[in-house]
Amino acid sequence: MLNNSKSGVSLIALLASLSSWPAYAQSASTSTETVVVTGSRVITNIANAPTPMTTLTSNDLEQMTPTSVSDALIKMPIFSASVFPRQAYQNLTILNLRNYGANRTLVLMNGHRVAPSLQDGTVGIETLPMTLMTRTDVVTGGASAVYGSDAVTGVVNFILNNDFSGIKMDFNGGISTYADGASYKFDLAAGSTLFGGRGHFEVAVSSRHRDLVYDYARPFGWQPWVQTGQGTTANPFVDTPFAQRPTAPFGGVVTACGGCTAQGYNFYTPGVLSPYNPGTLTGTSNVTQGGDGGYNKWGSALNGVKVNSAFARFSYDLNDDTTFYINATASETGNRASYFPIKIGPVTFGGLYYRNNAFLPAATQTLLGNNGTNPAFFVPATGTQGNNGGSNATNTFVMGKFLDGGPGQEQGGRAVDRLLSVATGLDGKWGGYNWSLYYSHGEARENSIVTRSSDTWLIRVQRGSSCSRSLTTLAKSAAVSAQRTGSSEFHPS
Repeated sequence: MLNNSKSGVSLIALLASLSSWPAYAQSASTSTETVVVTGSRVITNIANAPTPMTTLTSNDLEQMTPTSVSDALIKMPIFSASVFPRQAYQNLTILNLRNYGANRTLVLMNGHRVAPSLQDGTVGIETLPMTLMTRTDVVTGGASAVYGSDAVTGVVNFILNNDFSGIKMDFNGGISTYADGASYKFDLAAGSTLFGGRGHFEVAVSSRHRDLVYDYARPFGWQPWVQTGQGTTANPFVDTPFAQRPTAPFGGVVTACGGCTAQGYNFYTPGVLSPYNPGTLTGTSNVTQGGDGGYNKWGSALNGVKVNSAFARFSYDLNDDTTFYINATASETGNRASYFPIKIGPVTFGGLYYRNNAFLPAATQTLLGNNGTNPAFFVPATGTQGNNGGSNATNTFVMGKFLDGGPGQEQGGRAVDRLLSVATGLDGKWGGYNWSLYYSHGEARENSIVTRSSDTWLIRVQRGSSCSRSLTTLAKSAAVSAQRTGSSEFHPS
């Protein structure tokens, strides 16, 4: 079991933006929407914003992709480097502006920082209450001067409807052309005023699921494509179909046996050696085209994903100028995937075998050059090499292979991420100023299991947690962080 924990505490101060002074000219249309991005001036016209800004309403995103807001956002060119749940070991959408790193893209909700969903400090979009979202503001430059180094590439600010009343529900699902990969999404939001209109409460829940799909379920799943070459004039990059691993076919190829006649033969049938076709050489070492080499037979074309989240918010007008609010978020996300066959030898532990193995037919032992002696073995009692009727450490052969026992013998795994967070604060007006004070606390935990094997199964369990708190005021910040790391162990089963 591998235990890993991390906790951090941050203190940041906020007094928000100056209200706009009376304008000298009143030519602007009264229908122009006011866009407020925390830490900046009040913008009455996006075209006149001091930094590049894109604003998308919930209707805009639904027209782009009806399934989800996250799927719509990653279709924008500036988010092309983002990771999303269709990728292996990925159960959340992590936005990445211009491929500078997700930790350089700041995600806000209602202009406030939110608790990270993962231990690396990033925020998964699926953990936010997208059912209550009214618009998304994307600042694509100049944001680090206001927000710091975590906004070098920009800011994504999700604006929620804090006064939603009523009930709305969205359900959609589907299945692939090949009758697999079934998926569904369910969203529900409800809100109501309380205490004669001074209070308000709203809640949103969401559930999303998709089945795992293996490569073999697709027409080209058995035809792996690999980019080979070195990108030089003499050896350019080439897209190679039917790429194989010649040193690790299914069955097992003899790669070294001291010059015996079986070198280069393959165990197409258990215990029986036959001539082996390694395929045609390519511009990349240990990758051939065609032949009988190994390839990713049982990998996942789409990983299985589940996402469940809940959000609740309560607000109350203390007076005409001051509003108190508190909101809480809980989410659990998971994925399951397999990505490559488990490999045995010829250079890793487990690739060395005895020529006089009792399970090999006599004819096969002869091809392997069995000389009738037993290989040396280790005597734990004495800590020395022993022998049994004559020792010969060279009476062995080296074999490389991919296991071909189905999806269960693929390297892969599953992971579950859980998040609990709460935020509370005050919003108000004082003279010609708008001010905001808030505090947030969140805890994120991850539990992942990765399967891998040479001769035995090795299971690695990772558990970790991250904790964050923030109290924000204007243009002033202080941070204190602490990290503790636990022990790590590997247990063969």
